[in-house]
Amino acid sequence: MSIAKLFVKVFGEDIFEQISTVEKQQPEDDDDEAGCSASQDTPKPPKLDDMKLPEQMVLVRNWLNERLNVIELNSVHAIKTQRVDMVSRLGPEQTICDIDFTSTVRISADRLSLRSQGSFNTIKANVCVYGGRWMYEVLLHSKGVMQIGWCSNKCTFNENSGVGDTKWSYGYDGSKQQIWHISTSKYGDKWQIGDIIGVIIDVENEKIEYFRNGHTMGVAFTKLERGPGISFFPAVSLGYNQGVQVNFGNMPFKYPVEGFLPIQPKPIVRLQKADLLIGYLVNLSSVLAHNPTCKKKDHIEGKISTKKTVYVVFTTLLIEKLTHVLFDPYVIEDKLLPHIINLCTTINATDKDPAIIPGTPESTLGALLSILWNYLENEEVKYVMRKLANALLSTYTHTHTALDYGKQKHAITILTCICTHTQTRKTYLEYKFFKKHWCRRSEAKISGAS
Repeated sequence: MSIAKLFVKVFGEDIFEQISTVEKQQPEDDDDEAGCSASQDTPKPPKLDDMKLPEQMVLVRNWLNERLNVIELNSVHAIKTQRVDMVSRLGPEQTICDIDFTSTVRISADRLSLRSQGSFNTIKANVCVYGGRWMYEVLLHSKGVMQIGWCSNKCTFNENSGVGDTKWSYGYDGSKQQIWHISTSKYGDKWQIGDIIGVIIDVENEKIEYFRNGHTMGVAFTKLERGPGISFFPAVSLGYNQGVQVNFGNMPFKYPVEGFLPIQPKPIVRLQKADLLIGYLVNLSSVLAHNPTCKKKDHIEGKISTKKTVYVVFTTLLIEKLTHVLFDPYVIEDKLLPHIINLCTTINATDKDPAIIPGTPESTLGALLSILWNYLENEEVKYVMRKLANALLSTYTHTHTALDYGKQKHAITILTCICTHTQTRKTYLEYKFFKKHWCRRSEAKISGAS
């Protein structure tokens, strides 16, 4: 397979076509210019056959850089529009839970998953809003006493006072089916573990509304307390051993509400670049899976080494660009996971060839995972795999409707395909699925030795 053909298979374009066209036109051009003096000669473009492999690879790199630069240029208007829409947002770009080390709340490394170890703890975000229409989502890890909503910068909480217990805060407790704003009233559905609670606020129209698994429970609060210097923070209060995972827009919303913005800005450029690069990487994985380069019959002098070199260089170029955008949880869930889901389809068996199981070395998914393991650092791949597993786990634990377990079945199917890849499966077994048990065994061994 020539470099030009492989380029078309991976990138879907033929940047070498222009050079080939020039080569075909060159004889006619030479005849026309035969009578011209040497002073009128202009440099001729290089011929494809005369270009060495490094020169061709430079051409490919420049083309890829241009594609990525075009994405940045085309995204300028969208980014400006996003900034205008978020003018009433105050705080850092990354939205997380604001908590100090004196709190009795166990918090995850990304500062989005919370588990209360005290009698009643209140946690708010590090970002507030003073206008506009905003939302965030809360995935319930428990179904006990919790108050979820909004609070102002004037609120002070303690073990007896949480979100909704003060004049400047508003909360919803699905365990009691009540809303809280100094006094209480009946509201909403009784929540369950795995529910996703959407929390929206319309500051201009002074309205707060809650959603359970994408279905509105009605307007909860109107005529919000407003005034100079008042802004609203997302906030949750957790009873003992209650836990949630908060999504301020750090990942795609499960149930976005039209017209309401996430607290954290959407990474527009990173998403578009990742979609382009992952698509190219999937194409290359398909070529590697269906055209192995190690067959003895192909061992012709110079042929295999060139083909292998092209594979390696193409992969290196893509991974080099992808590392700048891949390690964003939003990118992993919104771009990488859908590509993996598309690859988790077993090819129908034919009379001669057996079915190719996704995740095996002969499959595109297996080749893609192998590329990640071979070209990224181990800790980087482990991070990506953890985020993929967390996204599937979120789908699996999500509350099912009646006896419909379609989403849960789909999540298990995808995870099974991923775990068919040997190195990925070993990593999940050692560092993800049985991490707690592994840590306990290690601690027991250490304590026993001491």
